[in-house]
Order: sequence, then C-alpha cells, then structure tokens
Amino acid sequence: MADSKISALAAAASAADANELAINEAGTSKKLTVAQIKTLISAATLGLPLALTGATAATRYVGATASGAPASGTFAVGDFVITQDGSIYVCTVAGTPGTWAGSGGGGAPTSAQYVVAAADATLSAEIVIPGLAASADIRVAGANDDEFDTTDTSDPMTGWTTLGAPTAHDMNSTAKSHYYVKQAATAGTSWTGIYKANPSTPFTVIAKLADASPNANYNGAGLFIGESTPGKMSVLEGVAIADRRARIENFTNPTTYASTTGGTPVYINVPVYLKIIATSSTSVAYYISKGGHVWTLLATAYNPGFTIGSVGLCVKSEHATVGIEATFDWIRFT
Repeated sequence: MADSKISALAAAASAADANELAINEAGTSKKLTVAQIKTLISAATLGLPLALTGATAATRYVGATASGAPASGTFAVGDFVITQDGSIYVCTVAGTPGTWAGSGGGGAPTSAQYVVAAADATLSAEIVIPGLAASADIRVAGANDDEFDTTDTSDPMTGWTTLGAPTAHDMNSTAKSHYYVKQAATAGTSWTGIYKANPSTPFTVIAKLADASPNANYNGAGLFIGESTPGKMSVLEGVAIADRRARIENFTNPTTYASTTGGTPVYINVPVYLKIIATSSTSVAYYISKGGHVWTLLATAYNPGFTIGSVGLCVKSEHATVGIEATFDWIRFT
C-alpha cells in the first residue's frame, strides 16, 4: 500500500488502546500503541514533580470541590484539591476518601481571635487584616496580657487556688497584671503562692519573675508543676538562696523536700524568665533566661514522678529568722 499523508487519512472515532502510531526510535521506524502512551503518562508518573532538589515527592491536582475536602472517591498521599470558596486541601493518608488537611482560606473569619503583640495596650497605628470580618475579635496583647484574671475587679485572684498560707499575696489592685507574694520566716520548708489546673499535655508555661528577696539560705521563688492538689511538686526556682542560683527542686508536698534535679545550678539575677515544657507527665524540660530570648536548659526529659495536674507560682521560706517576698509580672500558657 502506498504511503499517504497523515492529513489524507480518515479520522479515528476515538483513541483506542490498540491504535498504533508511527515513531522513530534511534533512527529506526517503529510503532507505538495508545496503550503504551497511556502507561507512559499514567497516574503513577503524571503527578511526579519536576525533580527540583528538595521537592521530589509525588503530588496530583485532582480537581475541585465547592467547599471542604472530598467526601468520596479514592485518593493517594499528596493529592490536593482547591475549593471554590478559597481553600486548599491535601491528602495526608491514602484511602476512600482518605484523610485530608486544610491549609486555610475559606473566606473572612468571623469568630477567630487575632492577637497583636505590643509593648502596651494602646496602638497608634491602624491595623489592617485583609478579609477580616467586622465581627471578628481583635485583641491587643500588651504588658497586662497574662493568665491572671485582669477583668474581675472584686476578686482578681479568680481562677487561682492558694498554695499554703502566704503571709501576704495579691494582684496589683490597679493594673492587676502582677502577682505579689510574701512568706514570713519559717523554721521548716514552706512553699506558698497560687496554682491552677494546667492545660492537657503537651503544654508550655512561661513566667517572668520580676523581683525576689532570697536573703537567706534555702529561700527561693519560682514556677512549679504539681499534682492536682499539691501534693508532689517540681519547682523551677528562678532565684534560690542568698547567692541567687536557679535550680530545680522536687518536693513530696509543699513542706517536705525530696531531691534536686538538673546537675549544676545556674547563677542568675532577677528579673528572670522561667519556662517549663511538659510533653507528657513523664517527660518535662526546664529552661531559664535572663532576657527571655536565649534559653539555658537545666534539665530535659525529666520524669517528675507524678501526674501533672497543676501549674503555679510560689516562694519558699526555710529560715527561722528571714522571710521572702517576690513579684511575678506574668504567667502564660501555650
């Protein structure tokens, strides 16, 4: 049969797997079926990226939904969809329909809380958040942003439980953004202060110890984790004894010393930032920082030996003639 121009051939009704095409393979004329081409660009290979260094995992754009992740169909890890209301969902576990993770979008928020960090509670500049609905809650986080109750003028201690029997303690009556605690001289160990239920693990708590007066051996002030009603306590002392060492002490109860944790104590003066990271009730890390920027690790993966149920601020007097007092600027949980 004489050769014909491709333009002169009759059009195929459809691209069937058995259809053949002429190709040139290294100078030799050969044929290729539509099925072979489909295999070459099959779903297993079509979704591969361009092999750019550091980003070579498979992914496929599989279509769109009106909103939310697909509720039916079978998908592979890396598949992604774009919703018509402006979000992107990625399949993280293959299946029918698989497990999907969203990456934001979805129109203007109406109930989300936006927090803007500032040195005080007044901003002179206008804050513009694109797409933010007028009913959204915008809050300025300033010097008074803490975990103390800063709204209840009748009882700023609301939400906190007293630890022991402090000689004196209160929130600042005007700003209510500081906690002051004093303990008189005590012949034996006596931790006093305040505590509240901790967030579920994992959690991080950071406190700023503004000032303290550990004028005698074994007096101290710091941040602690404890049982639901201490009980057993593990105290990160920001300043302890007269030479102002930061260390970790463990107690069977607020009046009974058990042990010291974390190797050689660190010498530091107030103000000092204290941080406890509890990844579980059996794995806790303790940090201190002079300015809240560079943190020194005192102990890591420490098992306090009890189920964590509370977090608090405290001072300890363990001297028959010299008491202690301290001021905490704030305590924050994440």
